[in-house]
Amino acid sequence: MNAAPVEADSHNSNHVVYSNLPAANNVLKNPVGALSLPVGWVKRSVNGETKFVLNAPNGQYIGGATFALVNAHAPGETVMTARGNRRMLGGVPLAELRRTVIDKMIATGGWVVNDMTREIGGHPVFIVTAQTAASSDGRTPQLSWVFYFTEVEGRIYSLASSSLQEFSERVSDDSTQLIATFLANSRSMSAAVSQR
Repeated sequence: MNAAPVEADSHNSNHVVYSNLPAANNVLKNPVGALSLPVGWVKRSVNGETKFVLNAPNGQYIGGATFALVNAHAPGETVMTARGNRRMLGGVPLAELRRTVIDKMIATGGWVVNDMTREIGGHPVFIVTAQTAASSDGRTPQLSWVFYFTEVEGRIYSLASSSLQEFSERVSDDSTQLIATFLANSRSMSAAVSQR
């Protein structure tokens, strides 16, 4: 993944809950339905969530990903400075989004490596990288994780991908491509709705 400026945030947060993607929404009726997937990504719907199985060209399993709506709410109206706005996404503090990743990593014996804000397709995207260690019995390999958070129509969406260490760069690039496609499609859908 290309390096980007890192914004430091405190680790205090409110609780953020991941939700299943909504069946219908005013603009994004099926946010990942029309996406062209990166090579080797296979979409599966599991209990209403959009999940992906990631395979190498030879069919080897290399990782997985989940796309979800994040149930996070902006705090009450406050006057924000320019610096304060850079530390928020859709009105939600980046520290709160980062905390969700920290909580997930603690639960799975992993750790957060870095966080940064990048622009993808003209939209700000908050990215958190993490890792989980291999299990002592050798059944679970070490995994690299990348969490992308972006805002569309006032809602925050997340793409969380995990991969075997040796495929981490490829999966990160594929995840960036998927987020860029999602943002481009959502912009097109918004424009179509506003022209009606």
